[in-house]
Amino acid sequence: MDAGRRAHYGEFYDGPGPTDRPLAVVHGNCQAESMRVLLAGSPTFSCPTVRVPRVQEPRADWLVDGTAVPAELVRAAQLDRYAAHPEWITAGLRRLADRRVLLGLRP
Repeated sequence: MDAGRRAHYGEFYDGPGPTDRPLAVVHGNCQAESMRVLLAGSPTFSCPTVRVPRVQEPRADWLVDGTAVPAELVRAAQLDRYAAHPEWITAGLRRLADRRVLLGLRP
């Protein structure tokens, strides 16, 4: 394992140390780390926290039915799909409106 990965996921590999308190575990990428940092910094949340890294690291290609497809083609297909269905974006923004306000973004 490279040093950068070990440093990035240090709490996972090294553990938060012995404790008799429950352990809060978040799973995923940078959004999970943001949640872990938020929880760990809360004066009312007393559990130690650790982030479990995602199982698969990012790749330049996606595997589709066993065939490598360049990420740029996948991205273009996703953008085309969203362009063809703008109601999906509207529905997502509506569903997440309360979180957007919490983050200081326009509802």
